Amino acid sequence: MPRPVYDNIGPRVGAAWQVNGNTVLRTGYGLFWDALPARSQYTQNDIESASWPWTTAFSGTANVLGQPLQSMSALVGGFPTPIAAASPWSAPGGNAEDPNYKDGYSNQWNVELQRELGAKMMVSVAYVGSRNGRLAYTGKANAAPTPSPNGTPQSVIDSKRAVPFMIANINYAESIGTSRYNALQTKFERRLSNGLQTLVSYTWSKSIDNTSGYFGVEDGAGSRSSVQNFFDPASNEGPSGFDIPHFFSWYTVWDLPIGTGKGWLNRGPAAWILGNWSLNSIVQARSGQPFNVGVNGDVANIGGTGPAINYARPNLVGNPIPANQTPTMWFDPAAFAIPSGAFGNFPRNGLRSAAVRNVDLSLFKNVPVSRNRVLQLRLEAFNVFNIQNLGVPSGTTFGVAGAGLVT
Repeated sequence: MPRPVYDNIGPRVGAAWQVNGNTVLRTGYGLFWDALPARSQYTQNDIESASWPWTTAFSGTANVLGQPLQSMSALVGGFPTPIAAASPWSAPGGNAEDPNYKDGYSNQWNVELQRELGAKMMVSVAYVGSRNGRLAYTGKANAAPTPSPNGTPQSVIDSKRAVPFMIANINYAESIGTSRYNALQTKFERRLSNGLQTLVSYTWSKSIDNTSGYFGVEDGAGSRSSVQNFFDPASNEGPSGFDIPHFFSWYTVWDLPIGTGKGWLNRGPAAWILGNWSLNSIVQARSGQPFNVGVNGDVANIGGTGPAINYARPNLVGNPIPANQTPTMWFDPAAFAIPSGAFGNFPRNGLRSAAVRNVDLSLFKNVPVSRNRVLQLRLEAFNVFNIQNLGVPSGTTFGVAGAGLVT
């Protein structure tokens, strides 16, 4: 289990200044800590792999508490060769973590200027930022720290690794990841009045890190997680797997002024049939999702006798964006080359999927049944304009058929 953590002090400070009767300036800062709800998973990882960095993966039969003691010959081999096997250690893969693992933190701050436009409307402009540390940084920590040219003897490669008699394909997590976020956030809001409510917001932001998620699960789409060279965190820095630079959102609720108690057709059969409708809409448009491009195999020769560990990204030798991006060629495979005895130079999350646009509409009708009961009829249309939003290419491994293809 990770050791206890004693430094989770979380200060908060905020201030508001009323510049004039219609304008307010607000600012705040806070230090927040990860609750580490996944500690049970870390314990499970220890039980499953139990190998790094304690090297407890002895593959022979050991004395077990509560069981009869076994002789040395039973542990290392019987007559006539009562000696240990040449390699009496297993080579498990799986996940493990630093015994000194600590919870992550996030320094967050904001400055917002709010302006009231009459009694019903307001606009605001805000800068929001964060600097974050001690994030889960996961990679192949038992791989060799430096590449080796093709043809290098495996013994030389293995000699570079921390525990040569175990495989390199161990996902090891340390709390050394970092990230930063900066955003301009704007909005216009009309509070519900006379049956109309609307909120328009736009965010322009950038999130950069060297690891985006717990054991790589949010490190970006595509064939590779964030970490190519575990021993050089700076080389893995790039857009977060969840980085969305532009996000526009607009929702509206409009109670149509027709029907009982409204300004138009407020009585008679026409009020009952045509009245008491509410029109609702949600419009969203955003940037696409970052994704990685990878190559298969141990192209940098850092795994030694272990299996191909598929960590690498390719070299960039041309423009990866075709002149005419289509679902059959979202990126150009001819722009890449497979590294040889080296790490690839193509950056992490170096490409992005298509932008996403969507419009949802709905009509609600409230039909009074009695004084205390209302029957509601709903008509809802999701993606009402049938916009085809392309996802991340399913082929993101260079050198494999279908690279660049969006399915």
